[in-house]
Amino acid sequence: MSTGNPTLPSTDAFVDLTLLNGGSMMGSKHLLHAEDAPNDFRLYNWAFLIQHPASNRRVLWDVGMTSKEEDYPPIITKKFIGPHHVAGPVESLADQIKRRHGIDAGEIDTVVMRQVGTKFSQPDLRDIY
Repeated sequence: MSTGNPTLPSTDAFVDLTLLNGGSMMGSKHLLHAEDAPNDFRLYNWAFLIQHPASNRRVLWDVGMTSKEEDYPPIITKKFIGPHHVAGPVESLADQIKRRHGIDAGEIDTVVMRQVGTKFSQPDLRDIY
């Protein structure tokens, strides 16, 4: 076993990862586990800004949630948004990125969306990123 401080090789094979607040919604344990009591808890929707300094590429992973019911089709609002008290982030993802990194939304190279049905209902994201 080696003692002392190991020296790591110099590399550009890394990314910077920033956690972003994508909003939240209420969940209930009995919907996840049939035998649990209906205890409510808040589920957070985390998004990430992934930056590769060597290539100057930026990826936004997930687009967060919106609390505007008009941004969703009526069936999603009725069955999902209302009952689960969906709340968008206090500060938009674009504003969080601008404040923390000085990067405009138009400088994001790629947006990766998780496969959640409500995401596909949001307004045209091309207007933002």
